[in-house]
Amino acid sequence: MIIVLEGPDCSGKTTLGQALHKEFNGKFKYIHNSLDRGQLVWRNEDGEIIKKYKDLYHSHIDSLRLHKNAIVDRLWPSELIYGNVFRGGCQYNVSQVKKICEEYKPLYIGCLPPKRLVMKYFQRRLETEDFSSVDTVYDHYQIIFDLCPEFKIFDYEVISVEDFIKEFTNEHKSSLAKFIK
Repeated sequence: MIIVLEGPDCSGKTTLGQALHKEFNGKFKYIHNSLDRGQLVWRNEDGEIIKKYKDLYHSHIDSLRLHKNAIVDRLWPSELIYGNVFRGGCQYNVSQVKKICEEYKPLYIGCLPPKRLVMKYFQRRLETEDFSSVDTVYDHYQIIFDLCPEFKIFDYEVISVEDFIKEFTNEHKSSLAKFIK
């Protein structure tokens, strides 16, 4: 079972991912696809670097293929958005990776609290970020989530992490039953 978390920086993905990892007693590998001073890395639930990559395609494909059960923080939607907004184009064929992803029948969670909160928290972390703003990124995620009903939306202003996890596990009870405490 693959759970994919998506959304702009400061939208609650990592907090939710860590809570899901804990809720499922560590039975899911937590993989946070991120950057470390420009280097592509996987981070674990504690934020520690567990693997380095030379290219984004293999990082994202390995997120799916190397672990039967994983919570993946950032996948093809991130590349579609961040690649186009900050790099002038994607580093790989997003349609191809999305098609491969569909083979694993992932559960998608889109993290999207109000834009004002994302921008506020992003400004607090600005010196540790790789980008100067996520304004346009936020707008693109809003479009993707509006167009893709498979994303269950998490908004930390409306619902607590704990209550969201309860709703999410209830909705996917048959798929997640063996992982729940």
